[in-house]
Amino acid sequence: MDRRDRTVAGGLALALAVIVFAIGAPALVPSSGAEGQTSPSPSAVVSSVYREGMVGRPTSINPLTARTEADRALVGLVFAGLLRLAPGDNLRPDLAEWWRPEDGGAAWVVRIADAAVWHDGEPVTAADVEFTVAALADPALNAPQGPSWANVAVEVVDDRTVRFVLPEPLGGFPWLLTQPLAPAHLLGTVPLETMADDPFGEAPVGSGPFRMLGWDASAATLEAVRPDDPPAAADRSTSEPTTGLPSRAVPWLRGLDVVFYEDQESLVTDLERAALDGIVGAPDSATAAAGARLLSYPGTTLSTIVLDLRPDHKELRDARVRTALMAAVDRDAVIASVVDGQAGRADAPIPPSSSLFDPVASPTVAHDQKAAAKLLLEAGWKRLESKAWAAPDTTKPFSLTILVPPGAVAPHLLGTATAVATDWTTFGIKTVVEEVPFGELVDRLHAGEFTVAVVDVAIGHDPDLYPLLASSQVVSDGLNVSGIQDPKLDKLLVTARRAMGDEARKAAYSELQTYLAARRYLLTLYFRDLPFVVSDRLDGPSVHQVAQAGDRYWDVLTWRLASSR
Repeated sequence: MDRRDRTVAGGLALALAVIVFAIGAPALVPSSGAEGQTSPSPSAVVSSVYREGMVGRPTSINPLTARTEADRALVGLVFAGLLRLAPGDNLRPDLAEWWRPEDGGAAWVVRIADAAVWHDGEPVTAADVEFTVAALADPALNAPQGPSWANVAVEVVDDRTVRFVLPEPLGGFPWLLTQPLAPAHLLGTVPLETMADDPFGEAPVGSGPFRMLGWDASAATLEAVRPDDPPAAADRSTSEPTTGLPSRAVPWLRGLDVVFYEDQESLVTDLERAALDGIVGAPDSATAAAGARLLSYPGTTLSTIVLDLRPDHKELRDARVRTALMAAVDRDAVIASVVDGQAGRADAPIPPSSSLFDPVASPTVAHDQKAAAKLLLEAGWKRLESKAWAAPDTTKPFSLTILVPPGAVAPHLLGTATAVATDWTTFGIKTVVEEVPFGELVDRLHAGEFTVAVVDVAIGHDPDLYPLLASSQVVSDGLNVSGIQDPKLDKLLVTARRAMGDEARKAAYSELQTYLAARRYLLTLYFRDLPFVVSDRLDGPSVHQVAQAGDRYWDVLTWRLASSR
């Protein structure tokens, strides 16, 4: 595959069992991000130490090698990117002071704030940006984010200014700048092949709002990073305290402990006995704990049915047939039974939580097997006496096999595939499910050795669908495993990813969604939520679209506990 075609900071990837870092829709106006905000004084900080529980443990707290959910969550607290999430589909500076597009979005310039420093006191510089991008793009690191940076050139303008140069304009590029930076002065000489095992991951030095004091198999202990001489006065009515220095902010919380558990039962028990202030990924039953509430963060990873649409699978190349298959599936029942209702129905490959999603351009395909039968008849299919369906020019019952990762790796995908198979079999298309080892499944998808598969696709905050659907991506390591070849779609994909500004992007994405809705190249199912159960003692967390585990801390600077422990 041509490296230019692979993705220009696309960030989208087949996730299957691993949700990877992704990017999303941009705010294109440079900003300092510190207007009207003040810093808490020591006497104004009423919060104590917030304690959060999660199932699983970290392995390497390093923004270049984070793999587990615990890794990514802790990286989100200890490390910072040039930009960070803001309310809605917006971004604000974090380590940056400002950013701006050049050359119609084919280049982006970022100025690093003078106040940006590592926890060891060293300044954050352009060298750190250059090192981070080079490391992520290097195949030796094998980072999930690697394809997103493969075609991005970093020009060091001066010690505090960098210029990113892209092969073509990309309106969503700023979302890639939320990638946490790694310190070049500490990691620059570490071989990428051994980066994951380097001692740095055990004692990470970041530039985020919390400093790592230590961690082991049971818990991680962090403390808030504060200026040496905070202002004497504070306005606690502000939503987010800052140091008053450009783009740098400090938390209200004094500290934060993350406790690791083997199972959800113990997690919920400790919440009920007030040993924890919040738990991640817990079932709805956890809200039965006195004073607990559930926050469902909408995710950006799409669980979907992919079809082989190459010429030798002509039975599925008619859009009416694909729509019939979708109408035959009760997606709401799948969501309720497989993921306990903790998901949003996907009516397009774009998350409904995104401002670029257009519900008018992406109408719902209702569960209606009578309507599905009518579509198959219109497409020339026949209903046999056995109630099975025969494709045009055949007399044998049509059947399907759904490929899926093993249930031990991705139980929600196996459960989803099983539910879909039941609906299709009831409809008259006998369907069985085949669990396939992860590596073999990936190989078979890329080789076109399948008819149907149920997989996860990490769409991310910026729903750039080019890597997933463009004709050029039907290659060995591309994401267009369906083999879609549609020149008009290619033009719409390019127009959408190049559009600059909110209105232009929304218009381009609406046109794209209208086109996709008429063709149903993907049978989209749902976007899973990230459930977060918190005690009423905790004030501040608010729901936001999340692409990876650390995103739930997007507003951690505002979190406060009602009383000291």
